[in-house]
Amino acid sequence: MIAPVQMIRLLPIGSLLCVILIMNFTDPTKSVASILLVFLLLYVFFASTFFVLLHEVLHHVKLKRSIIGPSKMSHTRAYYIASALAFVPVSLLAMQSLQQIRVFDVVLVAVLTLLIIFYIIKRTS
Repeated sequence: MIAPVQMIRLLPIGSLLCVILIMNFTDPTKSVASILLVFLLLYVFFASTFFVLLHEVLHHVKLKRSIIGPSKMSHTRAYYIASALAFVPVSLLAMQSLQQIRVFDVVLVAVLTLLIIFYIIKRTS
């Protein structure tokens, strides 16, 4: 049986392969569902990639802090933060595809993401 953390490590590869297949075999002018599926798969790719990165950082912090005390970053908190961070590239890509991205939009997405992460940290502590 594959552990959930190990399964999440395989998600970036699988979702990226699915995106490549969808972009090669579908016509976005004929099917709007394929565009939505691409954005969904990109979200899965970024969320799982950020979770793996946070999990590796969490693992190294725990190893270094094992003498001092346990780390405050749990797997659940890392998952929530990774989900919030995955929102940024997907939303910016969606705005760029509509040619509606400006500096103000980037700042607004960054502020919203920081508020979400602050809420996650306060809520999961």
